[in-house]
Amino acid sequence: MKQVVQRGAEFLLIHRIFKGDHNKFEIVNKSWLKPSFPFFYGYNILRELDFLTGLGYVKDERLNDAVQILLQKRQKVGSWVLESSPTGRLHVNIESKRRSSKWITLIVLRVLKRQA
Repeated sequence: MKQVVQRGAEFLLIHRIFKGDHNKFEIVNKSWLKPSFPFFYGYNILRELDFLTGLGYVKDERLNDAVQILLQKRQKVGSWVLESSPTGRLHVNIESKRRSSKWITLIVLRVLKRQA
């Protein structure tokens, strides 16, 4: 199982988490650049940065593009915005889209701490 995880992580890293090797390493899908919560809702760079840094992939230069995108999204007050979330009814409304997000901010800060 460990080899499968390592191969999957290496695949993500080769592609800088969000770029395609078949198109000159351009962004595959711009929606992947939008931090979303809860994590079951689609693929995004924050989800994968949290996953990879949690596995110990830190200070890998192949993460830099995604980290820089997140840093650019930081608001002046030091928090991050929930840019994407499931549509329709959930059992509970966790947070409002397009507003400062405690969850996104927590996860970004966790990723940045691991990178330090």
